[in-house]
Amino acid sequence: SDRVTIETRFRIMNRLINEVMNEDR
Repeated sequence: SDRVTIETRFRIMNRLINEVMNEDR
């Protein structure tokens, strides 16, 4: 159960970084 939470948080962080990188043009 903890593994799922960690994976979900990692995916959310990755998405946020991707958005920031995309905006940093």
